[in-house]
Amino acid sequence: MSISADSAGYLTLAAIVGFCACVFFSWRDFRYARALSDTPTSKIRSAPQGYVELVGQAQPGPQGQVVAPLSGVSCIWYRYGVEKKGGKGKWTTLHRGVSEHPFLISDDTGECLIYPDGAEVVKTRRKSWRGDDPMYQTQPAAGVLGSAQALGQFLSGISFGEQRYRYTEYRIMPGDPLHALGYFRSVGGASERPEKRGQLAILLEQWKRDEKRMNLFDRDGDGNLDADEWSAAVSAAERQLSRDMLNRPDDPVIHTLSSPTTRGRPFLLSTASESSLVRGYQIRAAAATVGLVISGGCLVLLFA
Repeated sequence: MSISADSAGYLTLAAIVGFCACVFFSWRDFRYARALSDTPTSKIRSAPQGYVELVGQAQPGPQGQVVAPLSGVSCIWYRYGVEKKGGKGKWTTLHRGVSEHPFLISDDTGECLIYPDGAEVVKTRRKSWRGDDPMYQTQPAAGVLGSAQALGQFLSGISFGEQRYRYTEYRIMPGDPLHALGYFRSVGGASERPEKRGQLAILLEQWKRDEKRMNLFDRDGDGNLDADEWSAAVSAAERQLSRDMLNRPDDPVIHTLSSPTTRGRPFLLSTASESSLVRGYQIRAAAATVGLVISGGCLVLLFA
């Protein structure tokens, strides 16, 4: 059976695209599985600075809960998409969005603020349904208009005709178990205070610009400080600095988790367990490897 030149060209292009996709996904999923397996789980209070794995519960952040735009449900994180059904049953995405508000992960030692921008959020709560409105909303206006909107959405949900729009929403709710892998950093506390020598230099520079203060150390009144007079000024600055540091309470320590600064390390958030995540990535990596072998074999046959 002969293959036309056009068909051979399409097959070659499909094999090349498939091969490249399988290379990417096998490499990525294997790397994610290794990152989850090789990174030890840390407690928030004692976690080292840098790339860590945390396990705890999801909690609202400083701004409180957010409202998922499609379902109207209060949550701490969401991602949504609205698709339209076109010809040949193909779905096309009309619009989508994701929450970027920070939220907390807590364990029995403390809390950590998560900045989800750039994270791959997997295996969370998922809801999918269909309707006839391309701009589906579940927060109707008040009064008669709100009642009309609610009735319209109810009738849309039981429509006997073809429902051309599909809505999908992923959510993380307060209290959900949370597995997080990312860049951990603690801000504040005594460890964040500037080094004393640097503070002393800054204070002395300020004093140099204060003519009245410097005159207090100019014992001979010649307008210049000799070595002994300058030594007295330094000693006075050290005493003031010590008093200021003694009377200053420690700043509260804020732990944060965000996208890793090192390329190649995944930023993962999930409500699933580590074993479930590792198994899922291993299965996908194996499937992508099989596809890699098949698409590579096809390319060999096509170019032979």
